[in-house]
Amino acid sequence: MLFVCTANIARSPYAERRAAHLRAGTDQVETVFASAGIPGVPGRPMDAAMVEQLSERGGDASSHVSRSLTAQIIAQSDLVVTFEFAQRMRILDAWPDAAARVLGLHQLVHAL
Repeated sequence: MLFVCTANIARSPYAERRAAHLRAGTDQVETVFASAGIPGVPGRPMDAAMVEQLSERGGDASSHVSRSLTAQIIAQSDLVVTFEFAQRMRILDAWPDAAARVLGLHQLVHAL
């Protein structure tokens, strides 16, 4: 599951780390969580406010380094979750073949 936001320094890395933390220790099917930004700001750590929020909830942001979304990352993802409609549209413009796997966060919540 890939989370995508704009710069990959706040929402998407928080969601990636929080989901992994919540999933840890369960005996269900293994799920790999990742994040990227579109357009992205490669090489930056997670935003300090998000690090604080994640830490308060038991997560760890220490190894996060932001990255830009690529065709390879899209191809490796079974599900892509965006936080804004514009991010979903940018992905669909660049990789229309991925349309069935790209959902906005609200779409995912409604589908579940």
